[in-house]
Amino acid sequence: MKNNNATAIIYARTTKSDNPMLEIKRQEAYCRAYCINHGFELADVYFDIDSDKKSSRKGLQGALEDYSDSKKQVVLVVIDYEVIADTLEELDAIETLLEGYGSKLLCLEDVECKCGDEFEAMISRKQNGHE
Repeated sequence: MKNNNATAIIYARTTKSDNPMLEIKRQEAYCRAYCINHGFELADVYFDIDSDKKSSRKGLQGALEDYSDSKKQVVLVVIDYEVIADTLEELDAIETLLEGYGSKLLCLEDVECKCGDEFEAMISRKQNGHE
């Protein structure tokens, strides 16, 4: 499936990890594989480490600011809802904000295909010289 009109921004966050950068890179890799395999143009990757409060999430704030400046439809890609919001109210507020920009949130835990399988397929293609 090709999404020629959509630009993707990836957002990753971790609060509880022995190796936070490894967890951020894992989330980014899964989201990146999904974007590549579905034809999204990847604009940027944002992340936050050990930020429990929304007000201190500079990465999330940067990603949301990209929406307001974009002329294209932008899709914010996350691996699961806990990355983007700690409460349902916070999630609703973010989705409403994105809709106001003509954009949307894409959570890979809602996508039927397995992003891990897509990641493995992408690595296999690279190793075989097909990308």
